[in-house]
Amino acid sequence: MLILFFGAYNLPGQERITTSGKLVFHQIVVGKNGRIEPWYDASRGVSYDHVIKLVWKFWDTMRTDYNGLPYYMNHSVWERDENDSRGIAGDQFAMALSSWQLLYQYTGNNRVKENMNFIADYYLAHSLSKPSDAWSNIPYPYATSRYSGIYDGDMILGKNFTQPDKAGSFGYELIKLFKMSNHKQRGVEYLNAAVKIANALAGKCREGDGNSSPWPFRVNAVNGEIGSLIAYGKNDYNDFTIVGKADYCTNYSGTLELFLELIMLKKRGYPTLSENF
Repeated sequence: MLILFFGAYNLPGQERITTSGKLVFHQIVVGKNGRIEPWYDASRGVSYDHVIKLVWKFWDTMRTDYNGLPYYMNHSVWERDENDSRGIAGDQFAMALSSWQLLYQYTGNNRVKENMNFIADYYLAHSLSKPSDAWSNIPYPYATSRYSGIYDGDMILGKNFTQPDKAGSFGYELIKLFKMSNHKQRGVEYLNAAVKIANALAGKCREGDGNSSPWPFRVNAVNGEIGSLIAYGKNDYNDFTIVGKADYCTNYSGTLELFLELIMLKKRGYPTLSENF
């Protein structure tokens, strides 16, 4: 909201001074009142537009990784000349889809929408737990083998562990994509996947208390085992202690939004492509 606020008005004719100081990549520009001004243009709206489009260009032109996927499909941290050792972050794709939906509304750039479809299609095809698993048809948040192109576990606990809150967030973004598709077949496939995620989560919902939330933070999707809560040593990831169960999480606004959207769409159970939307 702060960024949108700065992009909403201009201060015509205000004196601008380029200082000798530098903020990350650019010389600091200040106004007559000494406050930092946009480096690109005196018009805050023009500057906002420029920077937003720079962010998109950086993403859209990011280098291809070893396995033929864009770098952002394998990593959460950008390194200019090498590949970061970490994989993707748990909500990375849901957050990307959320951001790009707003960008698409702002620019109407169809390339943004195509990228959203690519992320959703690839992730759905390479991340879901099996229908026969204890937690079925929900995405894993991490690729335990970095360049396999398969998301099959959790960054901390490893293969077969998933994070239910991240599944709910992704399901909510699938509903948005369904709406953006004008309810055509591709969009209905997104809706089908979102309903399956919602059904899986609804079937596992429990009464929470001071130690356990309605869904656990980390769980083995295959057998339903609640994951361990791990405390690491200060500087050594090989130095860790199991301090309890990863049974509590508060990041469920996306899941609740998913349920609300499906209620408004009057979806119960699994929709089929033959239904009229």
